[in-house]
Amino acid sequence: MTFYVKPLLGSCPLSQLVSSSCVRLSYLHLLYQQRDSLDCVAEKVVDSGQFYEEVVYGGGGSQWDRLSHFTLMVAASLDQGFREFWVEAECLLFNYRLEREMMGKEVITSVRRLGRHLEEFMDGSSEEVWGEVFMAVKELLGDRLLQHWVECRETECRHGNTLIPFTMVLPLVRVRRVVMSLGRAQVNCRLVQATLGCIFRKIINTKLDILKKSHKEGQLTSVQKVWSGMLEGGNIKTCFAQIFGQFRGYREGTVSSREVEG
Repeated sequence: MTFYVKPLLGSCPLSQLVSSSCVRLSYLHLLYQQRDSLDCVAEKVVDSGQFYEEVVYGGGGSQWDRLSHFTLMVAASLDQGFREFWVEAECLLFNYRLEREMMGKEVITSVRRLGRHLEEFMDGSSEEVWGEVFMAVKELLGDRLLQHWVECRETECRHGNTLIPFTMVLPLVRVRRVVMSLGRAQVNCRLVQATLGCIFRKIINTKLDILKKSHKEGQLTSVQKVWSGMLEGGNIKTCFAQIFGQFRGYREGTVSSREVEG
């Protein structure tokens, strides 16, 4: 499992970048379709005949998993409709991995790695952006609530009383699943999985907002310049066009999960 805080460095063939991104989009579409019955996902994967392993299986964090995630993130920063779908689908994938694919020690390792990465951001303007996320992760680890959760076998365990910034768990606040105390939300064992899902959602939405923000008002962002064909000779624009074409096909019903453009 990964929170995708740091992108990969290096280079890869553009054709493989497009292919892995389209395969991931196909899998996300499948998850989104089955969001009310995720028990059927494995069966649907077999039915679709698609090869997803290198891109999304195994709990995440592989080279192609990360590359395809960040490529689709950039695409999501360009189109609001795609963003809404992508955020929900990536959160479904995160929770699916967390609940069904990850061992407890792998979850702890992933959250500790997230904490280390966020600590690197606690400097200057980045602290304002990532400070509350870092605080939430630090409290979950410091109170050993996460350690208790991975070892607990009770579905409604109320052990623990970890306080984190309420803005990190707004979906839980809205439905009154958390108790508020002096501007902070109290998280116990039964809420850990939902809290990790909220943290993941906060991270990807924050990164999307960063991608959309220009250095000066009225100026195009680097992503917008790529999409307009001003950078990279229009090659990356072609990649995004293929992704958006596949997404439109899903919406219009002209492309199914069996048909992945690549």
